[in-house]
Amino acid sequence: AVVPGSRDGEFMAPMCCPLTKTNLADIADPSNGYLVTEKSDGVRVVLYSEAIAAYPRWVRVDDANAPVASEPLGLLDQAMIEGAWREMLSDGAAYKAGLHLTVGTGKLTPCAADDTGDVMVLRLMPNGSQELVDVRLQRRKGTRHFTFLFDRSMMATYLMLEESPFPTGLTRIVLDGELILSYPPTPRGQPMPRPGCVFAVFDLLSYHKVVADGGEPERELIFDASMSERYDMINDDVLMPAQERARAELIPFSRAVRIMRKTMVKVADIGSQIVAQLAVLPRPAEHADRPVSADHDAQYFFLPTCS
Repeated sequence: AVVPGSRDGEFMAPMCCPLTKTNLADIADPSNGYLVTEKSDGVRVVLYSEAIAAYPRWVRVDDANAPVASEPLGLLDQAMIEGAWREMLSDGAAYKAGLHLTVGTGKLTPCAADDTGDVMVLRLMPNGSQELVDVRLQRRKGTRHFTFLFDRSMMATYLMLEESPFPTGLTRIVLDGELILSYPPTPRGQPMPRPGCVFAVFDLLSYHKVVADGGEPERELIFDASMSERYDMINDDVLMPAQERARAELIPFSRAVRIMRKTMVKVADIGSQIVAQLAVLPRPAEHADRPVSADHDAQYFFLPTCS
């Protein structure tokens, strides 16, 4: 069960409150529509993302200045190249050397075949390599979402350096969830790969959307909506449009932090869900002939809580 924070300076998302045996009847009542999810022990955070219009972005292009599908530059490298480009314009310099980027060390020079000043050549020595490569970059402006994470202490704010493909029609988004380390399946005897990071969303607190007639962004406060309605909004209004935008873009978005909706199940359906999970899990040999019963598993699920 959750209760919203109400005082200034509090963590703005709902917080857990204790449950007792007297609450079990209300939770089990199908008409109340309670949802449950697995306990994953992630780091609880609120994600705030705001769209900035006409923000400069350096995109890899070919000789005809058409975008090339490649891993995009992170925010730190984008800022470093943008700063070097601005210095070259103000100083009239022919090049800018000694750029220490996260992907390697490079030298920035104007493209001789371009007279706009917005196309540069980055002579780059990638990390771990002794060979120089020339990367043609073009400065383009477009809408970019800047995403911040707030933890429960409300004393620290973290800026995500990778760009997330949130829909540009949403100018501000506030999501509630948790950061979880995700380890890919590894064959026995193989070294453990580096884990990935997943932001698992379980609530949508509010968002601003662009009004069709070009007016001011419309603020949608949806905390008064039911949990089921907000859970559907996560997919319909945020994640599905984000996936469509990611597919439409030739330049892929970084997958350093993946965003997903956390699976939630209605309390009334928890028995059948457990049976479905048990059906795909390996069973001990001594229980191979034991039937899987929805009533049995539903009872087993709730008994430890009631004892």
